[in-house]
Amino acid sequence: MPDAYDPISAKLVENTGFKAIQCSGYSFSIAAGYKREVDVSFEENIEWTRRIVESVDVPVMADAEDGYGGPEDVINTVVRFMHIGVAGVNLEDQIPDGKSKVSVIDGDLMERKIIVARETAEVLDNPDFIINARTDALRSTVDRSAGLELAIDRANQYLEIGADLAFITYVETLDEVKTLTQEVDGPISIAAGLYYNIKNFPLMI
Repeated sequence: MPDAYDPISAKLVENTGFKAIQCSGYSFSIAAGYKREVDVSFEENIEWTRRIVESVDVPVMADAEDGYGGPEDVINTVVRFMHIGVAGVNLEDQIPDGKSKVSVIDGDLMERKIIVARETAEVLDNPDFIINARTDALRSTVDRSAGLELAIDRANQYLEIGADLAFITYVETLDEVKTLTQEVDGPISIAAGLYYNIKNFPLMI
């Protein structure tokens, strides 16, 4: 799923033949000329995502960041995104403080956010709503091997309690991709074509 940041980019993705579109808070911030992704407000995210949803006929995945608060805030976040017609949301365990050092929240807290998101979708009679649980654990430690192990543990934890797939960021090599596909018990996604991996493996193999 290529990411889009406005209706025109979304239409280009759709017309190229892709079956779904990913929204990205990072791309939104660049398009808006903001210095940091955290400068994109919740209301801006909702509005810009709504415009994308209304411009295409393929499913759109919203970037719900960290849910915009604790588990109790995730309810409103999921409801708002669901009302504008998205097919699902990314929900991440990164602490969105705008700092260069990546930190992640406690795994049990992220678990509660995922459970609340799933329950909210069920209450609103939308059992097909996709929860893409993102973990930034791979870059949260000094030792990369420890980070990869933590990312695997987090991905399995999130999938076990109700996430539909696990989005593991900062994957740099094909060897790491292979390790993840072997060790994670469920569907995973990665971010490809970024500055930290674009030279290490092609988008098409």
